[in-house]
Amino acid sequence: GGVVFRCRGAHTLEKGRTTSGQWACDICRSTLTDGALIYSCRECDWDGCGLCFARAVSVGAVPQGSVAAGFPEESTGAQGECEEGHPLFEYNAPDSQWACDRCSKVSDVGGVLFGCRICNYDLCAACRGGLAAAPTGRVSVGAEVHRLRGARDAGWLNEDEYNYELKKVFAARLDPKGGHMSAPEGADPQGVMGDFGCPRRHLLKRFPTPNGEWSCNVCSTKLSRGEIVFGCRACDWDGCHRCLDRAREATVELKKGSRCFYVRPDGSLSQSEVLSVDYALQPPSYLVSVDGNARETERGRLCSFVPSAYSESSGMGSATHPSAPPPNP
Repeated sequence: GGVVFRCRGAHTLEKGRTTSGQWACDICRSTLTDGALIYSCRECDWDGCGLCFARAVSVGAVPQGSVAAGFPEESTGAQGECEEGHPLFEYNAPDSQWACDRCSKVSDVGGVLFGCRICNYDLCAACRGGLAAAPTGRVSVGAEVHRLRGARDAGWLNEDEYNYELKKVFAARLDPKGGHMSAPEGADPQGVMGDFGCPRRHLLKRFPTPNGEWSCNVCSTKLSRGEIVFGCRACDWDGCHRCLDRAREATVELKKGSRCFYVRPDGSLSQSEVLSVDYALQPPSYLVSVDGNARETERGRLCSFVPSAYSESSGMGSATHPSAPPPNP
């Protein structure tokens, strides 16, 4: 049901450049600047801009053979690759909201960019060609969101697609440190994750939800804005921090001598130690030391790990928070 990059007669398109500022793309209706990259069919008087072509390539909407032989030369690596290894395609910035993902320079309208629409990754001509030193930098999250809203308003993305792309932006831009990757055979190298993870056990990234349109794929709970989630954009999978905590806690048995954390009524944590466990009661009752005093409590008030929402680290790169006790043997 999406837009296919081809003329009305499905003819072979020729790659070229505009010769004036009087050209417009027949897909996005944008006016093109002089010298902009286009794909044209003179028989149908049809022109598609480079940005629409790049977008169409990212979703497989360019029919095989629809472009003149010898294209795309981009696939040879001449145009470079994004950070995920996808080939970059040339296009022209349709407005002033586009910026280079390496040097953060905002592009002029009609400025040449080389980008990957799968990853929302763009390079200016200087950074792509290595013509200037490019300090590490990122276009702001606000600019990325503005870009996605423009694509949605232009009809390129429906609401579900917009939210999916928004997830990719926040996963990549907000706290992308760390991660957990299961071993190929399915074994968990950390031994603390349990069954928490996407179906293919990809790297999970920790980030706060940007709005209230997200839900946990484990417990199906609707999440509030700013809640900590661990997501995989390849599988469009997200798990809330509470489900991660439960998965980790389920792998650990607390017994006499185990170090742990006691969760106070206000939610704060106190480093504790299990003094004894009464298994005659169901569920078992735990006697723990809290601030130098013995206190009887249930397992649900005890944590083997610092809850992931409390951690300042990625929460996924190591089994415990730096201040947390080591896992029990």
